[in-house]
Amino acid sequence: MREITLKLSGGTFTLSADSGGGTISSNLHYGSLQEFLEGEEPGDPLDDQFVFGRYEGTIDALESLILGAQQAGIDVQGTKFKTAVQTTLDAIGNEF
Repeated sequence: MREITLKLSGGTFTLSADSGGGTISSNLHYGSLQEFLEGEEPGDPLDDQFVFGRYEGTIDALESLILGAQQAGIDVQGTKFKTAVQTTLDAIGNEF
């Protein structure tokens, strides 16, 4: 099993991968809705839960894309790929 760490502004991704598959995690997930809302004025509980779910799903999708790229043979530690992921993280930050 090969371990790869991508450290970007705003987040760190850790991949464990080999030719048969792999896993990925990041420090971008929140432990709870309360943690997600920390420092924010709570709004409608259903709206807050919806936004929290959208954020968590967005991070899951980004992690899956990175793992899929690595499994497809793309150099996920290369400058161009890291720039693309950083741009995506910036866009996610602007959305949430």
